[in-house]
Amino acid sequence: MLRPLVWLFAGVVLVAEWWLHWVVSTLRWALLTPLWRMEWVGSDGEESLAALPAEDAAAWRAYWLHRERERKACLGATESAATPWERWWAGVWRRGTGWTGKWLHRASGETPSRQALSHVQRWWARLAPGSASFCGGQDASHSDGDNFAADVSSRAPARSASSHGVQRRPCGQRRWPPVESFLCEANARELVEVRGYPCEEHVVETEDGYLLTVFRIPHGRRGDDIPQARRPVLLMPGFMESCEIWVCRASHLALPFLLAERGFDVWLANLRGSKYGCYHRRYGTRTVQFWDFGLDEMAHHDIPATVDYILGCSDAKSVDYIGFSQGSGIGMAALSRHPTVADKVRSLVALAPSTRVHGLRRSFMNTFVAANPSTLYLLFGRRILLPSSLFWRRVLPRDAFVWLMDTACQLLFGWSMQNIAASEKRLIYSHLYSYGSVKTMVHWFQVMDAARFQMYDSRHRPSRYGAAYTAHQVPAYPISQIRCPVALFYGGSDPLIDMQWLIGELPHAHQWRVDHYEHLDFQVARDVHTRVFPHVIEFLERVDVRERPVDGIKPGITGE
Repeated sequence: MLRPLVWLFAGVVLVAEWWLHWVVSTLRWALLTPLWRMEWVGSDGEESLAALPAEDAAAWRAYWLHRERERKACLGATESAATPWERWWAGVWRRGTGWTGKWLHRASGETPSRQALSHVQRWWARLAPGSASFCGGQDASHSDGDNFAADVSSRAPARSASSHGVQRRPCGQRRWPPVESFLCEANARELVEVRGYPCEEHVVETEDGYLLTVFRIPHGRRGDDIPQARRPVLLMPGFMESCEIWVCRASHLALPFLLAERGFDVWLANLRGSKYGCYHRRYGTRTVQFWDFGLDEMAHHDIPATVDYILGCSDAKSVDYIGFSQGSGIGMAALSRHPTVADKVRSLVALAPSTRVHGLRRSFMNTFVAANPSTLYLLFGRRILLPSSLFWRRVLPRDAFVWLMDTACQLLFGWSMQNIAASEKRLIYSHLYSYGSVKTMVHWFQVMDAARFQMYDSRHRPSRYGAAYTAHQVPAYPISQIRCPVALFYGGSDPLIDMQWLIGELPHAHQWRVDHYEHLDFQVARDVHTRVFPHVIEFLERVDVRERPVDGIKPGITGE
């Protein structure tokens, strides 16, 4: 009698959760999206552009001028190929927008309701591509943007104050989109191109059928002015991250942009299951087979396929590897297990490397670490890990999501997150989380529980907290066999990683320690571009495959 009641209760909970998810999603798109659109087109991005560096602001304007020209060309081709019925409806829509513009133009410009009416007008104009602009029917894009300098200067923020102090923009003046609203919702390619850098999109297929999207920054802003061939460098994100976290910040703060300006051929990799790795030849994302992967599959399939693809697209014989957290761990696993991959990697830079890791901060959370894998699969399922996280990121206000992320990191890992600038957290946290598998989390729990950087244990075995005897021994990754130059960058305030053990395994590695840094600070700290990234670039530039250790950099602990 008890078992049917339990199944009935579980079914009711699942139905209630699905219904709540559907209701909140519907309300969000029905109510919040129009308001977000009004905020997008109503707010002025010129003020937010003033906070950007000069080169980033110029690249921002050039990017949107280029997008506007492409939109006009696309609309022209669409109108020429449209059916008479579609052209008739387009005309009706444009006439309706024009009538609304005339009606709103008659409204008093000195009343408080004028701003709200103009928001509605701009929103309507944005919903109808090619319709009359919000400046009384005049075309706001009066220049094609061929002469960028003259085009930007002609759109300087000229304003006139009304008798009530309301600032109004003259007709024909360009209104730039707000910077933060666009960057928080942009994808990886848009984040690169809006900074003025070229971006190529490639698809890597692994041996087991996963399709991984890899982005390439072939050169800097000023073109490929380096006579010699550029050295390819591969950047690998961490656990439940995508490559967006590398490029979401300003150009002088992000490592890929700094590397591109120093003459490197930058490749932004993604792992299976992430935002840019959710495709498979045979399985869909709703199947259990798609999410049946952990650290072993990433090290044995994703990294070799990505390295081979990069070398196939360039004339280089080896690639430099930069990994953060889990990206460093699977890189070391691949180099220690695959001699063919080790011959193709010139050097390894590990930022906050996660190999052997300590337990979580809270004792009650370590109960999950020591739990049997079947129990964890029963609680979290066997597919995607925490699928509701991205849903709450879209629904919650950005400040509320920032507080939620800070609280979660403090409770789970003991990170204070004080080294990340408060003004950047809204943007950084919007791109911090990506998808991942439950099996990867279970694999990391096994590493914590066994205190060994080992492969996945598919058998049932008692925990070291309960019984001291185990019936079998899971193979460990022999990272001490790595022979390429290695640089370890770690923080003195990071309680997660076991650096003492890792340094003992790699005694000849270059070590750089920042005492007050935590785990995520090696990607997004406010001063990481001055404390860490210059030493990373210096290490890469001094690497010589014929001499180890690196010339001019001796093994040992250094730092600030």
